[in-house]
Amino acid sequence: MDNEADAVVQRCLELSEELCRRQEATPELKAAWEQLWRDTLAGERLAHSAIRHACMVLSLGASIAVAEGDYARSVELLRSYFAHPDIENAQCECRASLGCNLADSLLHLGEEAEALALYRQVLNSDNKPCAAKALAFAREFVRDFCLEQEATAVASPALTGFVAEVAERSAPGVAGQLPPAASYGQLAQTLSEAGG
Repeated sequence: MDNEADAVVQRCLELSEELCRRQEATPELKAAWEQLWRDTLAGERLAHSAIRHACMVLSLGASIAVAEGDYARSVELLRSYFAHPDIENAQCECRASLGCNLADSLLHLGEEAEALALYRQVLNSDNKPCAAKALAFAREFVRDFCLEQEATAVASPALTGFVAEVAERSAPGVAGQLPPAASYGQLAQTLSEAGG
């Protein structure tokens, strides 16, 4: 890795740590990411960038967007990652993580059918370690989504069915008592139990 590539990785790590520490996207953090974006991926640069750098920079940008509640921006950034010409050579963990992040953002935008289809696509990867990582990400993201909803509100049968699938893959038998359309509280509890 050359010095410029090292600098991109280091800057992404620094900004990610700051976002985790602050638990919010400060104007300074957002400006620093936007400068990193302009310097590394903006315009035609994305198509010629290393897929690893695209993963790091776009993941950070999507995390900042989510911290601001801008799920549409998160979707835009993450879709550009999956349009990268070298996506087939991306690291398993990046593909699983960003695929689940994209599905989570779609779910928050009310695009449930598309979100669940994407989750299933990532979970059904032929790469077993990648599918296992995706299962852990999906379980966490969907549980957190359910916890953000009114606990007694009834989730759709489609989401309930997906939670049952994830729970069954994670810990067989855990989802056995879910009704066809469970409450968000029941879904969150099921996913928590399935996660160990």
